[in-house]
Order: sequence, then structure tokens, then C-alpha cells
Amino acid sequence: MPPTFVPPRTRYAMRRATCVDCGDTFPRRRAALGYTTCLSCGDAEAVAARATWAVVPLPKQGYTRITRKEELHHLNQKPR
Repeated sequence: MPPTFVPPRTRYAMRRATCVDCGDTFPRRRAALGYTTCLSCGDAEAVAARATWAVVPLPKQGYTRITRKEELHHLNQKPR
């Protein structure tokens, strides 16, 4: 049985997934990794997420991630 002909536009659409934020298409391989957004929307989400935490060095312990500003204020106090 010969293969059925699929028009190029349909083949392109079959290989693309739709972004849940903006509605643009992105590669199915990205969707297979679990992403639901295109690269530009995903980058905007990552920038917003990075704005909510900071990495600070602790004395004799190394680096730690702080997500609440109160924790950061407690770390900056000088020992007496």
C-alpha cells in the first residue's frame, strides 16, 4: 500500500505544539520534555521566577538560596 500524501502545511502543524500563554507554536520535542510554553514565554517566566530569590554566602557553610526577605535580614545580623 503506498503512503498517503500529507500536504506540507499539515506536516508542519503535526510537528508543532501550541504555547498556552501566547498561542504561538513551538517544537514537539520541547513539549515532549514537559514544557507547555514557547521559548520566549518560558524565558519571561524564568526571569520572573529568578527575581523572587537570591543566593547568599553563609559563614563557614557555603552558599544557600533565600526566598523570603525576612530570612535575608536575619542572616545579615552581626554576632555579638
